[in-house]
Amino acid sequence: MLYFVMSGLALFGMCFGGVYIMLGLALQSDAVMASGNATPAEVQEMQLGGTIMGIAGGVALFISVVAGAMHLLTGFFLLRHTHRTFCVVVAAITCLSIPIGTVLGVFTIVVLARPAVRVMFDADRSEPLYG
Repeated sequence: MLYFVMSGLALFGMCFGGVYIMLGLALQSDAVMASGNATPAEVQEMQLGGTIMGIAGGVALFISVVAGAMHLLTGFFLLRHTHRTFCVVVAAITCLSIPIGTVLGVFTIVVLARPAVRVMFDADRSEPLYG
């Protein structure tokens, strides 16, 4: 169930990406407004800074959405005992989220490596996923 918590935390990270995008847009609009009082080099620097902040926010937003979706899917797959390989890969990626993700990822990999768990995932493979 902790994968649902990790999904919520990752999706909460979207807020920070959105803030950076808004700050980048604000910096670019300030550059346009200050164009009468500032030199062209200063205006260009403000526009470049706004662009960089907007791009960084977009990347952070994208990573948060992808991480949130991966954790949400992993939570559902673990509940249904399906897609073991996907769960192991996401657990390995989750190990990069220090400290909570590391503990969660390592314990998930340890549990999914047990022979009894492998049999459980293989036995449930014959059932339809959405049925």
